[in-house]
Amino acid sequence: MCLELFAQIPFVYNLENSGAGYPPASLPALNQLPVVDPLPDPFMWSSGRGRSKNFRDWERRRNEIKAEIEHFEIGTKPGRPQSITANFTRGTNGDTLTVDVSVNGQTLTLKARVTFQQVVALSR
Repeated sequence: MCLELFAQIPFVYNLENSGAGYPPASLPALNQLPVVDPLPDPFMWSSGRGRSKNFRDWERRRNEIKAEIEHFEIGTKPGRPQSITANFTRGTNGDTLTVDVSVNGQTLTLKARVTFQQVVALSR
């Protein structure tokens, strides 16, 4: 039974989880947050009204966690840039992925070295 449930949980989602289908989480001000030691319960609803106990609740709880991280830690995700281009270049010292993001006439260039490794599939 446990393996059946595990097989139903996707590792990769086809669409980005934007949280648009749920109302914004009600979050306290930073100075109103309680001290939690050890780590908080990841299944506790943000409102404190109990724990998520069903897998079908997980999408909503994920959106609450996303809202908490954006609100208290990293800020909200910006909208789609006006222009985004990517270029992959093979080189003798490694391959490079270059991404240019432009907004309001300013461009940010991101470069990452890419290394490919062969993966051998294991049979079950």
